[in-house]
Amino acid sequence: MKKLVYIPVCFFLWAVMACSKSHGSGGSPLSYAGSMSLSEPRAYLASASAGNKAMFAGGVDFANNNAFSSTVDLYDAGTGKWTVTQLSEPRCQLAGAAAGGRIFFAGGDSSGFGFSSRVDIYDTATGSWTTAQLSLARTLLVAASAGSRVFFAGGLYDTGWYSNTVDIFDLTTGVWTTAQLSVARAGFAAAAAGSKVVFAGGENGPGCNAVDIYDTLSGTWSTAQLSEARSDLSAAAVDGKILFAGGLANGGASTTVDIYDVATGAWSVAHLSKGRVDMAATAVGDEIIFAGGNVVDTPPSGSGLVQDGEVTDTVDVYNARTNSWSVTRLSQAREMAVGATAGSKLLIAGGAIPLDPGNNSTPFHGSAVVDLFSISGQ
Repeated sequence: MKKLVYIPVCFFLWAVMACSKSHGSGGSPLSYAGSMSLSEPRAYLASASAGNKAMFAGGVDFANNNAFSSTVDLYDAGTGKWTVTQLSEPRCQLAGAAAGGRIFFAGGDSSGFGFSSRVDIYDTATGSWTTAQLSLARTLLVAASAGSRVFFAGGLYDTGWYSNTVDIFDLTTGVWTTAQLSVARAGFAAAAAGSKVVFAGGENGPGCNAVDIYDTLSGTWSTAQLSEARSDLSAAAVDGKILFAGGLANGGASTTVDIYDVATGAWSVAHLSKGRVDMAATAVGDEIIFAGGNVVDTPPSGSGLVQDGEVTDTVDVYNARTNSWSVTRLSQAREMAVGATAGSKLLIAGGAIPLDPGNNSTPFHGSAVVDLFSISGQ
């Protein structure tokens, strides 16, 4: 299966769990709580969560003539029930984030209408939707939030130019402003902890090691560098630490995990049990999981094409309290999964797997599977 730097349709996902085995000291209090289903199979969707609610929005349905989706599946951990609502327009490769009880889905590839500037905003208290607009229509952007601000950064615009634009929405004032990343790029990762929002890695032609850090208390930007340049990495935060894991490096799939401590500003390095790209990442309690992905076995060529290797079911679990790692498995091997947390539940949803699991050169099809984890005893 060939993976392009940009593909104007939408791609992959899948989920989690089976046997657990040690990949370091300590164990994980996470336990598998079964599987559920989205209302329709699709890949290249986005996820975000607020309180007890997790949402999975948009994407593409391979089984329906590659139709772009406006479907939003909403899971309420308080009731254990699913409901379905709709985005204002169908699209994939969008970005999701949440703040102040509102969930945002921004940008993306909007079918025959090109790249989208649309922002759909869901109010979890009222169950109502409103819309807004990014300053620049783009796809493959990333999103994160800290305090009362939500950030939508980078991506591809126009006919595939890399963007350095950061759209920032302040919930307290209702005002949108813009800023710029130090390097225009797509295929990067973002996460927030404390007052810091961090954007790391990505590609602008080749992979880069650029890190942009915004401090919401001082309103200032600073820069840093990952220990290894790479794109298509994954990020999540827990207990004041932000982890940037895996991705595509010059030698193929990376095992590197760069860990940023927001209190001290210090960086450290750990390693995944297996190098891979396009993992799902999310956190619950003291745990972060990096789920699924693709073990790329050929480095990027000058043409921008990458030959994908094995789609994997590997899940690496990081425990911030014990600073230890463990390994478990997905219910089925998949890549480009998305994750979200609702209450004490952690969900890995949707995505794509090869039609022939033993042959990654075959076409992929979408998944509707949602694997559910919970903290033991909850």
